Amino acid sequence: MPFICLANANVPDGVLQITDLWPNVSQDNNPTNPPGQTRYLRRPGTDVPTVNASGVVVGSAAHSNKMVFEGLGAYLVDKVEPGAGEEAAATVTLTGALAGDQILLKGVYFEFAAGANDLIHAGTVGDPILVGLGADDDAAAANLTLALNDAGVQVITDVPAPATIHPVGVNVGAPSSVVLITAESFAIAWAGPTSELTITTSNQTRVALDAAALAASSTVRTHALWDVTTLGLATAAIQNLVDSGLAATLVAVDVALAVVEADLTGATVSLSQSVGTLAELLSVLAGRTYAVPVGSVKFAGTTWSPTLRGSFTEANTVFDTGMLAGEWGATTAGTKALKTGGAYSKSTFIGGDTVNNEIGAARATFHSTAFAASVLNGQLANLAAGITLFPDADVQAHLAPTMVSKQTRQATLLNQRAVTVYDDDGTLLV
Repeated sequence: MPFICLANANVPDGVLQITDLWPNVSQDNNPTNPPGQTRYLRRPGTDVPTVNASGVVVGSAAHSNKMVFEGLGAYLVDKVEPGAGEEAAATVTLTGALAGDQILLKGVYFEFAAGANDLIHAGTVGDPILVGLGADDDAAAANLTLALNDAGVQVITDVPAPATIHPVGVNVGAPSSVVLITAESFAIAWAGPTSELTITTSNQTRVALDAAALAASSTVRTHALWDVTTLGLATAAIQNLVDSGLAATLVAVDVALAVVEADLTGATVSLSQSVGTLAELLSVLAGRTYAVPVGSVKFAGTTWSPTLRGSFTEANTVFDTGMLAGEWGATTAGTKALKTGGAYSKSTFIGGDTVNNEIGAARATFHSTAFAASVLNGQLANLAAGITLFPDADVQAHLAPTMVSKQTRQATLLNQRAVTVYDDDGTLLV
């Protein structure tokens, strides 16, 4: 089942029509022809269904008044776990650290003191792990890095059992800064947008946390929630495959999602709970509508939930799914009294059959001789090779001032890819 995608944001939905496929919907002979293949193209919906810190779908500020969010963003929010491959981190910068300054990590105290590192202590309030100040802040940062990476210290920070993480120190950037990474030690999924490594300092001026860690009192994963930035990065990376005429195989999609440390199906990133499929994603890129209601909960407690809150379809009650004695009616017993054998009454129209209909008009494409010809040397081939959009810019300039509704002059665009066509596995057909 190939997928025909509108690959140009300058072309409005429902304007570009593919007419050289068969059967032609406008000339359809329903009793004898298979499903129609000609269609108007549209791009995925561009709603931004962001998720707040509590894991609830609320939408971006511009879209927060919507009851339902549709499009590529909606599909990713419901099917893909963001930041699944990330380890939470926080940066601590030393600026004139003094003896007695402390860092509290997961209930373990690290205290700066004169002399060398002392790693035999229990790390409690009265018996902290001592970190040598050295000659300057750079030396103190280096000593803190050594302490965090010490195997004995990591045993201490792994309690109480069963622990999920222990801190690891990496000296990066300015020599006086240390990145505290919460390394997974028991191979389980992260719990929510922040890790379990709580972190505080006794003096935020001399032993300063970065703003995100300070605000959360914890290490934070950059892409743990589908916020405006994270969702924008992911949708742009995937849509770019279409607009640039690049393959959209599972490998290519996962590479695109790597920008937010995610994957589509849960098979590429360790511990990812994503439940998307390539066929569904390609259908969204080809204009099929996926919708997620506002208020949907995408975290179960503090963990991203793979339970689906949205759908491609919506349930409708109908009364014409079966025929009895020449009259259409519901097939569920007793839900509608037919006229057969008695008087007709509106009061008998109760219940009905539930049918799940597509939320947006969706038309499947099938491999056929007409499709192959279009891809090789027909409309699909020409629209993918590059066309001229808005060729009458000079005419617009003359007409616009005389029109009742003033029109913005649109510059001519040359060599524009208008469609991208994929095969079932996301390989590029044209």
